Amino acid sequence: MQKRRLWVFVVAALSFAVVALSPLVLSIREATSFDGFSAEGRAETALYVDAADNLAFVESAIAQSNGVGDYEPAKEKLYVKFDIEKIKNLDLAQKTIYVSGRLSGTWIPGSLANVPIAAPGEYNSLRLRGYKEDDVMADMGFPDMVQDDYFSYERILFNKLKSKAGSDVYVSEYRFSGNLNFAPNLRNFPFDSQAVELAVRHKVLPSYMLKVKALSPSVNLGSVQDFLIGSYRISPPRQNLTYVKLPYSPVLEKFLAQDDASVSRRVMAKRLEGVEASLLKDAPALSGKRLSSLAELKKLYFGNEAGPHSIASVEIPMARQTSTTWLKSIFPVCLALLALVIASYIPDVLAEVRLAIPPTILLSLVFMQQTSHDGLPELAYPMLLDYFYLLAYLATVIMFFESILMSYAESKDLVVFASRFQAFSRVFTVSAAAFGMPLIWVVGRMLS
Repeated sequence: MQKRRLWVFVVAALSFAVVALSPLVLSIREATSFDGFSAEGRAETALYVDAADNLAFVESAIAQSNGVGDYEPAKEKLYVKFDIEKIKNLDLAQKTIYVSGRLSGTWIPGSLANVPIAAPGEYNSLRLRGYKEDDVMADMGFPDMVQDDYFSYERILFNKLKSKAGSDVYVSEYRFSGNLNFAPNLRNFPFDSQAVELAVRHKVLPSYMLKVKALSPSVNLGSVQDFLIGSYRISPPRQNLTYVKLPYSPVLEKFLAQDDASVSRRVMAKRLEGVEASLLKDAPALSGKRLSSLAELKKLYFGNEAGPHSIASVEIPMARQTSTTWLKSIFPVCLALLALVIASYIPDVLAEVRLAIPPTILLSLVFMQQTSHDGLPELAYPMLLDYFYLLAYLATVIMFFESILMSYAESKDLVVFASRFQAFSRVFTVSAAAFGMPLIWVVGRMLS
């Protein structure tokens, strides 16, 4: 009989451990996932920072290998400046936010290359020959902006000026507005901060014919209240480095990826040695590996339409005001846990009332957690708030066991053990209510 009771206790303890820890184990196991992509794998596309030396050399190498001898890269960039005037209608569920403002551009005739680098006769070359547009800004597009009834892109002015040296300078300004798609990162909810990227690129000209560079943006939202949208506070936007977007490949990463902190120019030159050697007419016989690398490089480079587009962007930081979310999602949970501890002091003569409180609190926590996800998108990962609810569930179940144990303590001669377990459960629940969420936030910051 004694062994049977011990076996039942062991099975019950293991079952409780599985139920209590399985959400935590699964979330840790999937901690390397973000929006459905594994950190060990790679997304279908990758962003390569426009490291001028690497990209310019690769483009020249492709032009020479395709027999385009008259190719000359653009001498200057198209400089664009964002002036953000309005940000509103943040919809996390739809992953959109409304942004409006002005986009101005400045360029010279030397900012545009006239000759495609694709092999003559190919579609990538034919579609670009003869392209002429006095106002280059007319064909600028926002790749992440929804093309709906709220989208607009209208010209304000276009001027052709003369510099002090007598050369032509073009200035154009457009007013834009629309719903911008962005991918919110809610891992740290309700302490999360978002970075909304507002990007622009030319619809037709690829990066080897036009390179775009964003200047420091400005924000003109008006009153202080305009800097608050929902429970977020908007910070001044900042410019990002220009980048190109191409299919991910180790070959492209080898030639285009640039990390100034760890990769020297000498190392980058060594990486490009295979391409450079394949272009030398008097070079000795080359290995098939080098030739295949160049062929694969060209294939990937022209994978998106006529090649990569130069993308300039600014980032709009938004930080959540924690006070409103704390009162709405965290404070009720803390209050419920404290109510559990207070209920544990109900006299034994009212044991039935005391036993009914933990299940009621447990159901309340379930509904509160579901409510806390209102207005949020479906996520492929748990949030910090979910971990806090998991801790609250654990504390509630422990207090439920405490209530059951205290009701049987005297009849089963378990007074000493029950008293110690009661002290532990009370301390654990009070600690979870008072310090659970701050501790989870600190651990989350350390692991992120």
